[in-house]
Amino acid sequence: MRCLSILAVAAVAWSLAACDAAPNTKSVAELNDLYQKIDPRMAEADLKTVAGEPTKKEPKDEATEWLNSEAGLNTSFLSVLVQGGAVVKVTLRDRTNSSQEAPTKPAEQPARYPQGRVECPFLTAAWRNLIVVNWEVSPDLLVPLVPVGTVLDTFQDRALLSLVAFQFLETRVRGVAIPGHINFPEVNLRFYVRRELEGETRRGVVFIKELVPRWAIATVARTVYGENYHAVPLSGEIDDPHFRYNWRCARQRQHVAVEVGPERLPLAEGSEEEFVLEHYWGYARHGNLTREYQVTHPRWESRPVLNLDLHSDYSPTYGAEWGRILQGEPRSAMFAVGSAITVQPGRPLPT
Repeated sequence: MRCLSILAVAAVAWSLAACDAAPNTKSVAELNDLYQKIDPRMAEADLKTVAGEPTKKEPKDEATEWLNSEAGLNTSFLSVLVQGGAVVKVTLRDRTNSSQEAPTKPAEQPARYPQGRVECPFLTAAWRNLIVVNWEVSPDLLVPLVPVGTVLDTFQDRALLSLVAFQFLETRVRGVAIPGHINFPEVNLRFYVRRELEGETRRGVVFIKELVPRWAIATVARTVYGENYHAVPLSGEIDDPHFRYNWRCARQRQHVAVEVGPERLPLAEGSEEEFVLEHYWGYARHGNLTREYQVTHPRWESRPVLNLDLHSDYSPTYGAEWGRILQGEPRSAMFAVGSAITVQPGRPLPT
């Protein structure tokens, strides 16, 4: 119930916030009809026009929160009342008659974009405090996982496998922040591919498995992008210069942690850090089909890793074969400061 309600609100916001939507073209009845198609359990009375502040406002806390978000309408915006993680009211409000201020936007915006068409993003967020640990592996292990239309990418003829843990912050889907799903950690296992086009090389990543702490997040990612997301107990401990991410799979606690130096350094041209951290495309495999999506962000800075703490056995998370590789000595460990990011809608590659 909770997951379906959150997905329904995200879908409504997505429809309202489409880049080419005309301002204020949907009536309340039309909005209600749209919402009913997504989740028929919502009563008609739950979607109505309200002028000014609501007569009764629930206290703001983790369980109950009013979310005000611009939704592609010049004079109106949505209010979403969430209780216990479930949506209980969606309201189309007139901003011109409301004393409530329009939502503020994150101050930091992506500063540099890769080649390719930049569209209205599906998702905006900030990726912060990224721990990246790399192992050199046989290309034969990765080639069967390479999506159609791409080829395995290597650094100095070496195939790399990376364990990445980071903070996913200020998350918005089509401009809408879903309470309880805004700030969370993620851990993923990935490798690198590239797609050759005329006059352009798109360097990207392929995820073997991705972990997040919320079922709704994992469901949206699997549905929209076809990525192998799983919801597990997952947390981050941020006490600069110490950064640690903890999770549990198959009833086994696991972690990755670093201590880093204070210096913020630019990525050196041609370095392994640049190869691992500078990727602007994601590729997901669906049988013989491949879905491609674009990520935009400024060029990142790194901080030197002084101490690395790895769990002794990651096989409960990734299985025996990958677990055996991750028990070996890593080739390198990195820490990226991160930045604001956007993720564009995914598109299938032409067959």
